[in-house]
Amino acid sequence: MRHSLSLFFTSLVTVLPLTALAQPTAPAPDQPTAGPAATPTAAAPAAPAPNEPAGPAIASEPVAPQHGEPSAAHDAAPAPVVETAPAPAHKAEPFKGFQVQSEDGAYQLKIGGYVQADGRFFTQAKGSPINTFAVRRARLELKATVAHYFEFRLQPDFAESKVVLLDAYGNIHLIDEVQLQAGKMKSPLGLEYLQSPTDLLFPEFGLPTSLVPQRDVGFYVHGNIQKDTFTYQLGLFNGVADGTNGDLDDNRAKDFEYRIFAQPFKPLKVKELEGFGIGLAGTVGKQKGVLPTFKTPGRETFFSYAATATADGNRVRFSPQGYYYYGPLGVLGEYVLSKQAVADGGSSGKIKTQAWQVAGSFVIGGKASYKGAEVDSPLDPKAGTWGALELGLRYGGLSVERWPFDVGLADGNQAARSVSSFGVEASWWFVKGTRAQVSFDQTSFKGGAAAGGDREKEGVVVTRLQVAL
Repeated sequence: MRHSLSLFFTSLVTVLPLTALAQPTAPAPDQPTAGPAATPTAAAPAAPAPNEPAGPAIASEPVAPQHGEPSAAHDAAPAPVVETAPAPAHKAEPFKGFQVQSEDGAYQLKIGGYVQADGRFFTQAKGSPINTFAVRRARLELKATVAHYFEFRLQPDFAESKVVLLDAYGNIHLIDEVQLQAGKMKSPLGLEYLQSPTDLLFPEFGLPTSLVPQRDVGFYVHGNIQKDTFTYQLGLFNGVADGTNGDLDDNRAKDFEYRIFAQPFKPLKVKELEGFGIGLAGTVGKQKGVLPTFKTPGRETFFSYAATATADGNRVRFSPQGYYYYGPLGVLGEYVLSKQAVADGGSSGKIKTQAWQVAGSFVIGGKASYKGAEVDSPLDPKAGTWGALELGLRYGGLSVERWPFDVGLADGNQAARSVSSFGVEASWWFVKGTRAQVSFDQTSFKGGAAAGGDREKEGVVVTRLQVAL
């Protein structure tokens, strides 16, 4: 009897679910729906229990197999394919270099760098410098953020099989408006020199950069107010000769350096005016010993002081500067005045040297920018995009006042009193920071040849392949 009851209830438990599944799924009239959970959603009929007849076909929607049970989907007719609209393509973000950071972003390390491979070819008929291929720059860059508020940058250069430390500084960045930076870094003076070499319009800096301090060791307080509407730097540095880098000071005096730069129309949100910037920079200090030499865009020396002459006292530099960028058009201009006390044991005095330049660019397939051309569509032949073409012009000059030649502080048979230089260039930007470039510069001289004549004009063609990360 107990065995018969057990068999009865077992059969009842097996049959009731099948009976329930055989009922129509639509609710009776005037009866509320049972909700989503009451509607079976499986794609295949339940398999019959082992050793049990398959029974009549069930007309209702099939039941999905439970977890761990075999599926009968392979025995069922294939489900109709439902076409859906493709998901919108994801727009790739611009690559910003390799980066490693902690989960909260408090610690970050960015790795970058660039290589510039040049060809330099002179056009003079006779007595021209040697044409050469050269690795102009080969630099590795490391940037890091430590505990949110502390930053550092390290940048060595390996060009010409030499290792030169260019940048090694730290920055305390609690707020944008007031920061403190110290170490070896670019002096805050030259407008063009403060650009990254990867962003320059021409392969070589213009003549005004010959008169500005390049990298020096020291510190400055700086700030950025209202997202570049106003920036400033005020600091003390060892002091280096015009156009040179330094690691140690060779006298007890230090140089005070300053720069203020404004984009006054940026807050107005007027596109035609946002790219206008204007600034003023300068240095005040003393220099002993080393005096500068000046070079052409072909990197050939056209002026140097007499071997007996040395820097001997006060030095002042002054530089008004500005730029304007709007759409494909860009214009940059700067002027630098340098006054340096010089002596040779017999003659002495303060020598005034000045330089200026105006450079313009036009970009096809992108936008002009102080931070290099911005490419609308990076080079991708498969997608039918070809990067951007940038065309540039530059004109500038440099002059040294005449009296140092008259008293023997400079030799007019070897050093030119003044130069002017005109250049044209074309760059094919494949992607931001990476391009092929060709330029031509012609430099004219006053003086610098035997018997007081003018040195022969210098023409140089520079080709460059630049790859930057």
